[in-house]
Amino acid sequence: TVGCTLYTSIDVTFFATVNTSGFLNHALNLPGAAAGLVIFAQHAVLEPVLPGGMTWSDAVMVQVGF
Repeated sequence: TVGCTLYTSIDVTFFATVNTSGFLNHALNLPGAAAGLVIFAQHAVLEPVLPGGMTWSDAVMVQVGF
């Protein structure tokens, strides 16, 4: 975790594995009332061979719109 920073709170956590193309897809089923909702997300990789056993991505802000 050298140089890594947690930019978001850990309010919701889910674990997944990356598919063979190297991408992680996750669907969110949001009601229509969620329009305008702002979500902050950050990705963490747990990997024992990395220093500290994990690495973190930068954070991203997503605004839901319909």
